[in-house]
Amino acid sequence: MNCLAPPLIIPKIFRNVIVSFNMKDEAFGEVALPKSLQGLDHLSFSVALLDGLLAIVPRNELGNEAFQAVWVMKEYGVAESWTKLFDVPIRRSENVFGFTKSGEVLVPKGGGLLSLGPSSRGYVDLHIYDTQEIFLDTYVESLVLLR
Repeated sequence: MNCLAPPLIIPKIFRNVIVSFNMKDEAFGEVALPKSLQGLDHLSFSVALLDGLLAIVPRNELGNEAFQAVWVMKEYGVAESWTKLFDVPIRRSENVFGFTKSGEVLVPKGGGLLSLGPSSRGYVDLHIYDTQEIFLDTYVESLVLLR
């Protein structure tokens, strides 16, 4: 006697979301991603600050090509305000490093660090080499005293 079992349905156990922490209320929250990114499986992205706005830089790979899009949230907490600014072409082994104060994107290329102007779409060689030894992070001034 052959019995066929119904197909096993495995629910999704992950979601693409940014977790926030409100220091005033000491409460965790969620910041929704752009609708076009919410349902993607295995989304890899970094969070940054661009011109005072929350930014995300998701990685997309299509065949041998890769690029990272730059999205900003124009109104904090409003999911509908996410706006895609531009795409940054990269190699599969590279990632956007960060942003300058003027909004340029820092991208590793050929062992060096280049600056990509979003409006000009042109690269400028910063003459910084051996990017394996570079670590960048966002600095925000604050009057909050740390213990």
